[in-house]
Amino acid sequence: MQIRKLLPSLLIINIFLSAFFVYAETAQEYLNRGAANHAKGDYLQAIADYTKAIELKADLADAYANRGVVYAIQGNLAQAVVDLTKAIELNPNYAKAYADLGSVYREQGNYAQAITDLTKAIALNPDYARAYADLGGVYYEQGNYIQAITVLAKAIELEPGYAKAYSDRGSAYCKQNNYAQALIDFNKAIELEPDLAQAYAGRGAVDCAQGNIDQAIADDTTAIQFKPDFAEAYNNRGFAYESQGNHPQALADYNKAIELKPEAGVYYNRSLVYYALNNHRLALDDVRMAEELGYAVPSDFLEKLKTNSDRNNLPDHQ
Repeated sequence: MQIRKLLPSLLIINIFLSAFFVYAETAQEYLNRGAANHAKGDYLQAIADYTKAIELKADLADAYANRGVVYAIQGNLAQAVVDLTKAIELNPNYAKAYADLGSVYREQGNYAQAITDLTKAIALNPDYARAYADLGGVYYEQGNYIQAITVLAKAIELEPGYAKAYSDRGSAYCKQNNYAQALIDFNKAIELEPDLAQAYAGRGAVDCAQGNIDQAIADDTTAIQFKPDFAEAYNNRGFAYESQGNHPQALADYNKAIELKPEAGVYYNRSLVYYALNNHRLALDDVRMAEELGYAVPSDFLEKLKTNSDRNNLPDHQ
């Protein structure tokens, strides 16, 4: 009799638990489907799936973290920060979320916060090679090449097959004019990952610095073949062509680099080509753009431009 009285309550509990497990499984299914769409590059559907998982289970940290990564890939860095921060709030020991958040802050140029978050990721997971590599990238972008090399060496120690870490360390050695060590790292990166465009571009920069211009052009061309939207490789190859006196080809490469990623240094490089071609008006336009973007144009070149501006009745550089 007592058991019969308990049956309705037990039934209610059972229905509740069954509903809970279906609910949780459904959220997990959306999370898994989002990850699959994410992996194949269907980012809009991945976001929709992760969003549905969150609607079904509001404390699902992985869904927030994964959605944040997709937002970052799409260039929506502000929303990526929101989602990754939420994932960490839900799971304070989420090393990958800290690393991803640090990478987003790096992309935003917020290096102090990037270092804080990447360092936290490493504290939570001392064997996290990617976090060390990204931290090395932050130090590189800050111009702290010694620290970058040290941290990237740790990434390589933890993951000896990490091609991008070798390439990034090669870039840091290149900035120190340690071309021999840079070349070793770029070659190793290419050995490990034969289609790594940035390693070819880096090696091309070393070739150019050492006067191996034909090899530099070949390496930059390979980089562009593997990554057709690689603005830096176009700029580097333009510089190599310019050093050969091949101004038309240099101009074509600088134009493409600016189309892909308009940066101050490329405008300055193109101004030198225009000047060599006696097109002082376009040279002056590029110098002005370079300065607007923060490039410190050498005073002697400014003086040459001013002299020719006066001679050709062009407006003075302000």
